[in-house]
Amino acid sequence: MSTFKKVLASTAALAGLIALAAPANAEVTGGAATKYVASPTATPAAATSFTNGGSAIGVDNVAVAGFSAGVATALFTPGNTITFTLNQGTFANLPTAASVGGSVSYISGGAGQNFVTYQIAGATTALNLTNVNVAGVTAVTSASTVTATLSDGAGALIAATAKSATIATFVSPYTFTYTAAAPTVDLGATNPGAQYASALVGSVTITPAADALSQWGAVATTAALDAVKGSLALTLPAGPFNGATLGAGCVAAPQAVTTITGGVVTFAGLGSVNNPGGAACTSSLTLTAPVATATSLLATGATSAAATLNLANAPTSTGSTVTSTGALGAITFAGGASTVAGYTVGADAAYDFYVNVANGTTAGPVIVSANAAGSTGTAVLTTSIAANADSIYSIAQIKAALVLAGLPSTIFSSGGDRGQITIVAPTGAKVTPLLLNKANGQVVEVGKEY
Repeated sequence: MSTFKKVLASTAALAGLIALAAPANAEVTGGAATKYVASPTATPAAATSFTNGGSAIGVDNVAVAGFSAGVATALFTPGNTITFTLNQGTFANLPTAASVGGSVSYISGGAGQNFVTYQIAGATTALNLTNVNVAGVTAVTSASTVTATLSDGAGALIAATAKSATIATFVSPYTFTYTAAAPTVDLGATNPGAQYASALVGSVTITPAADALSQWGAVATTAALDAVKGSLALTLPAGPFNGATLGAGCVAAPQAVTTITGGVVTFAGLGSVNNPGGAACTSSLTLTAPVATATSLLATGATSAAATLNLANAPTSTGSTVTSTGALGAITFAGGASTVAGYTVGADAAYDFYVNVANGTTAGPVIVSANAAGSTGTAVLTTSIAANADSIYSIAQIKAALVLAGLPSTIFSSGGDRGQITIVAPTGAKVTPLLLNKANGQVVEVGKEY
């Protein structure tokens, strides 16, 4: 035989070996697992069952990666047992087992147990389970799964490699993002902080899950959430607005809210929000008729808000209400910024507290907001501080302004009183809180280590 023919023969033989080594089927198959609605706030009733939509869980007699050598013989040897173990919940019924060649018989487990075991008999080459239903599932948050893992009595499977089929997965039906609109408060107004540079506070985009999801409960269908319409709750620091409007996009028409409870604005009936599998929508969020103290946004000590998307239960299901929360953008100020002065105390015989504002190149107001003794309030300390100027404010001056703004006269009355103040000053200004020890005249910067 010529050298060329020997090479061809060797190549053909090698190709044949490669073809024989390549697996024809997966060793454990589960079909497409059913996708269910995830819920971080609710747990299914113990009797609620989940299924993989009728797809069979199959174990094939094929020697593939992950099985030990000779698995084709060892796994299906007559007398060997094959066990499926759930990662959560219990079997709601005894699955239906069918063999290819030979036969299998039920040994133990099944209904009310987290495992089921079958025994091989005859020249079996494959085992298929159908009518698989799992109850008692408790982990249904997004990305949770219900799986059945395979093991056998003869130890034919490599223990380090889990063999499992996914029965059900849980997916958040919606995600959403908030895009902040800045600036929010206009410090350049005649009455500092009283006007918004824009009443638009931002927009929210609601994105449905990519695939249709099944409800879980009394009736678990693979249909989209046809009967589920949600509501959007926007939580802002209390005031300074009379209402808010959700623009068209996620609702059929702009929706206005004129009442606000505890700083929470709720938009009900998101009729234009698509079901999972549909397209995303975007709506703007606009404040209605801001009142004369826009800087009261600071008075709560909050610099951000939260948006919450609530889904209603479908008529045929239970427990599917979910809530998704996202942080909103920080509150910003046109021509200024806020600084938390921290560890604020009142003046007494031993100590005094001051805030120094060293302004930059932009003139503008200095505003103080406080959260002390269970009360909040905002006041203007200076209507306009000149560019490149310094101004120092004692806690007595700050207290007087805050009391005039409605805070109780008991705040910051002594060195034992604590509270938090926030200073809004022009862009580029440096805000420095200072503590004076009257006994030795030492002045230290609050929050700085010495």
